[in-house]
Amino acid sequence: MEKYELEHVSAFAHLSLSVPQEGASNEWLEPVTDVVYDQL
Repeated sequence: MEKYELEHVSAFAHLSLSVPQEGASNEWLEPVTDVVYDQL
């Protein structure tokens, strides 16, 4: 049996749906750097 090194692979998808509605709103939080994101 051969030994393989596996590289860390991450997949992320963000889906956002919005339905127009009176009084509805959304809020974006603080930006995240690539360094911080890669630590997740």
